[in-house]
Amino acid sequence: MTRVKIATLVRLETGFVSVDNLERYDGDPEHVAGAISLVIDGTELLGADLWDDVNWLWPLIVHALDDYRRTGSGKCGFPDQPIAFSAESAGAGTVLIRVFDGESIERSSAVPEDDLFEEVARAGIFFFDELQRICPGTSYGVTERTTLEGWRR
Repeated sequence: MTRVKIATLVRLETGFVSVDNLERYDGDPEHVAGAISLVIDGTELLGADLWDDVNWLWPLIVHALDDYRRTGSGKCGFPDQPIAFSAESAGAGTVLIRVFDGESIERSSAVPEDDLFEEVARAGIFFFDELQRICPGTSYGVTERTTLEGWRR
């Protein structure tokens, strides 16, 4: 059973579309509206209801998770919202992921580190490659993509 599922959605006037179903992106490549769908053991931590500039959100999450890998704790805020994403050690090779805003949003789930990082690496690399395809010439994710390559098993 896959414990972690991640997909990237781009927000269009007609609704959300998986990034790989776009031929091109006609909006502002500096602000690609979209969402990361992150589901752990059936619990949706991130989804379309928490959309933001996905080309900024992906790098922020990669940096927070990289901080976790180095220190046992990592956190970032969303680009344009008072929402936080955090990763904390839950012991025995398990990471607790939380998404919260201090008011109405409080989502969390624990998952084995290996499962999380393998899927984040796969989904992140895929997103950054697709971003280059739909927004040619943008430089988002170059450093983060290299970081993600190092997380692959």
